[in-house]
Amino acid sequence: MAKAIVEKNQAFLDKVIRDNEKLVLTCANLKQELKDLQSEYSKCKQETLQSFEPKIQKLLEDHKLNMANTKKELMDQLTHNPFEKEKEKVKEETEKKLKKLEEECKKTLKNIKSSAIDKENKLKAEFNKKLADVPKQIESETNEYRRKLESERNTWQQKRVEELREKYQKKYKDDLQIAKEKQESLMNDVISKLKVDAEEENKELQEKYDTNLQNHRKIEKDLNFQIDEKNKKINEIYQERKEREKEISSLKAQLKQCQCEKLKLQIESANSNLMHLKNQLDLEKQKLYIVDEQVAHEKKSLEMKYNSIREDNQTLELKLQDLRMRIQNEQSKAQQRIEEVSEKHKSELSLIAERVKSTVAKKDEIIQQLMDRLSALGGDDDDF
Repeated sequence: MAKAIVEKNQAFLDKVIRDNEKLVLTCANLKQELKDLQSEYSKCKQETLQSFEPKIQKLLEDHKLNMANTKKELMDQLTHNPFEKEKEKVKEETEKKLKKLEEECKKTLKNIKSSAIDKENKLKAEFNKKLADVPKQIESETNEYRRKLESERNTWQQKRVEELREKYQKKYKDDLQIAKEKQESLMNDVISKLKVDAEEENKELQEKYDTNLQNHRKIEKDLNFQIDEKNKKINEIYQERKEREKEISSLKAQLKQCQCEKLKLQIESANSNLMHLKNQLDLEKQKLYIVDEQVAHEKKSLEMKYNSIREDNQTLELKLQDLRMRIQNEQSKAQQRIEEVSEKHKSELSLIAERVKSTVAKKDEIIQQLMDRLSALGGDDDDF
């Protein structure tokens, strides 16, 4: 987000810098035109000097040649003429011719110099006129660009701020919606998973309970059957004992009646059998007591398992309540994060507005520096 803002600000700065470079390029073009005018002026001056200098040189050479020829003729005449007067006359004529030629040369040189000066003044006036128009042209283009920039700056700045505000508000709403959807999806997934886990665990515990209950009923049925068999056997032993007691009583009566050894032996044998039956009865009672203890232990174990299952269910209920509390805490934290994100977006928007203002101020400063440089360049051109 901040990167996109920086890139857009950088793009705007690049645009301003390109516009400033165009101004600098315009100034450079004007400077180049100024240099071209200077070079053209120098070239014209040089061409003027170069065009008239050979003529002047030729006139001087012609003058020297004429002077040499005239001198040679006069010397020949003086050498071959014996008359002094004619010599003086020829000398005077020669001097007159020399003065006339010298005056003509001076007049020609004066005309050439006057023509060169006029041409030079004309070129200098044209150059100064173009040079005087350069700062005006620079100032005109600079003012036009400044007016255009000032007219577009507020509109662009407002438009840019509105675009950024709409963009971040839309992004904030999208992020908020996505966060809510993720949170609701996470909560639904967690609740569904907990429900499935709880149902599976309850189902598994119920199956264990049903299996243990069936086993317990089967064991209880077997034990009841064994108890019935034992009771039946005990009743038989009691019945047999009663019969033996009756026999003993009968034998005792017979013993009292006849007092014979045989009956005593029978009584002792009956007593021995009776003791054996008593021992068997005690042993059966002990076995029955052990079976009762086993049944009680199994029942207690099943009750403990049932209580454990109930405790596990209660633990699951507590876990579910704790999870709901955690989900509520996560919701409150998510709401707090959403508020923090909102505050962060607001601070980023204000920071962006400050950066835009700073960018515009920096752009104005760069433009002012360029204007100062252009003004300085215009002042230097005026001095030139």
